[in-house]
Amino acid sequence: MFPDWIGDVLTGLVSSFVFLLVGRLISYLYKAFWSDYSGKWNAEIHTVENDQQILKKDEWLIKHNKRKNTVSGTIRRIIPEEQNYRKWHFQGIIQSNNLLLVYWSSEGVISRGCVNCRLISDFVFDGFYLEMHNEAIEKTPIKLVKKKQT
Repeated sequence: MFPDWIGDVLTGLVSSFVFLLVGRLISYLYKAFWSDYSGKWNAEIHTVENDQQILKKDEWLIKHNKRKNTVSGTIRRIIPEEQNYRKWHFQGIIQSNNLLLVYWSSEGVISRGCVNCRLISDFVFDGFYLEMHNEAIEKTPIKLVKKKQT
């Protein structure tokens, strides 16, 4: 009824359309879920009086959605060792080189607050976290550094 070449052209057009859709889907997933900001980060919490004296160390597991510029993840206390059972969840955004987020504890100890950090160099955020203690809001220095991938 139709010449063979018409079937070949239609097959080519349909194949091209399918590959275009698959390419768009892969691009969408890449932009949404794979980011240089995603991964493990080390957090150093310093004393207010001395920016070099480290009080606590945490490990952050960050998931960055590049499409929405949102971050979420978990925080796990490393030092002091007697607090290594402590864990938090967080959600926030990265906007204009600023990391803004809220966190809350995932175990029995009530702990919640917010973090405001600025990107100061490649994969290094520096700023403060705010938390309520004894009816006063404490402002504590924090530095986040991405762990090297091996």
